[in-house]
Amino acid sequence: MHGHDHPAWAENRWRLGRVVAAAGQDARARGLFVEARAVLAARLGPEHPRLVPIDAALARLGPRPRDEDG
Repeated sequence: MHGHDHPAWAENRWRLGRVVAAAGQDARARGLFVEARAVLAARLGPEHPRLVPIDAALARLGPRPRDEDG
């Protein structure tokens, strides 16, 4: 089992985010994508190619609506 700072954990969050986004749960998907991106950027560097699909998914979701603030 990997900890929350392991790239494999982040990849799982990314995959789960894709499923959640496909189900129309944008706020939850955004959170999963942001978690995955943060871990991968910290471990692999902010310009690593593995971040490109996550950045694209976040761009497709667009900016966070104000009502998602909590």
